[in-house]
Amino acid sequence: MLNALERLAALRAQGILTDVEFAQQKAQILGVNGGASICLLNRCVVTRGAS
Repeated sequence: MLNALERLAALRAQGILTDVEFAQQKAQILGVNGGASICLLNRCVVTRGAS
């Protein structure tokens, strides 16, 4: 989870993600609103509940 948050922060720092997009994806990583994965630039990373 920490690695995913760090990559997400790097994308925001590079201007690839807006602050709103960052907040939405961060919420998914942390499990807010039931998010189980994060998809950025056509790549998905399972953050919890992987089988």
